[in-house]
Amino acid sequence: MNLKLLGLALFVTAALSTPSRADVVINGGFETGNFTGWTGGLPNDIVFSGIPNSAYVHTGNFGVGFGSSGLPLSTLSQTLTTVASTTYDVSFWLNSSGLTPNEVSLAWGGTTIFDQTNISANGWKQYSFIETASSNSTLLAFGLRQD
Repeated sequence: MNLKLLGLALFVTAALSTPSRADVVINGGFETGNFTGWTGGLPNDIVFSGIPNSAYVHTGNFGVGFGSSGLPLSTLSQTLTTVASTTYDVSFWLNSSGLTPNEVSLAWGGTTIFDQTNISANGWKQYSFIETASSNSTLLAFGLRQD
């Protein structure tokens, strides 16, 4: 098994004008120690404990590594309970080893909002997007690859 894209953690919060913000992703940091709340994945996708695998964990005690090689991309998705016309802060942290080829994509409600290939080694990097829900149910889907 060859895991190269490390430590994915995802957070989606309603971007409200009030200080209260609720995370709408179930198990976004994989803190259950497994893929609870998520659909998909391939056999080499693994949730790691932070000890002794601290390179896989951004915050908390767990992180995830992806072992997908070639196509199709390894996918993880979750249908979120959202409020139509409400904006959401969609963000995730990624630690890439820089080995290529690699790819990370993210879709919100069926529209790709991020798709990057051959991500260089950069340590932990946060990616953030402001998205508007078009209905009361929004599909959030990651595609990941590391050959």
